[in-house]
Amino acid sequence: MFATLLLAVALQTPAIAQTPAQAQTPGVEAARRVAATLQLAAHEYQLAWENGVFVNPAEWNEAKLFLAEARQSAGELPENVRARLTPQLAALEQRLMQRMSPDSLASEAQRLERQLSSQLGVSLDDRPAREPSLASGARIFRQLCASCHGAG
Repeated sequence: MFATLLLAVALQTPAIAQTPAQAQTPGVEAARRVAATLQLAAHEYQLAWENGVFVNPAEWNEAKLFLAEARQSAGELPENVRARLTPQLAALEQRLMQRMSPDSLASEAQRLERQLSSQLGVSLDDRPAREPSLASGARIFRQLCASCHGAG
């Protein structure tokens, strides 16, 4: 869980090198946040299951929080992209509440990333100009997250 929180903090730091076309495409950064938080939700949700048995409600709750964050970031997308994505995220939240299979959430996260990439005409999985730093993520975690989540 601590590593996931560090990754989440690192993803909040803008480190993506954009081409001029991407810099001019409205919504690219919001789409990247949506895709990243959906992937985090899928990862956390996988941790809630062991051998097909639901065993860890805390990881399920974290997955729900990441999905809610994805929905919030979707509000920053261009209207035409947001209009298509919003009901899909709402349906995904409902399925998560009903404890959908972990593989289904991972598949949906990948599908929605492809959809966003297609709609915006850009790749959302470009490599960052500089790799996220775990040391920097740990420092940010200690400053902003440890008071609620513990020291790790």
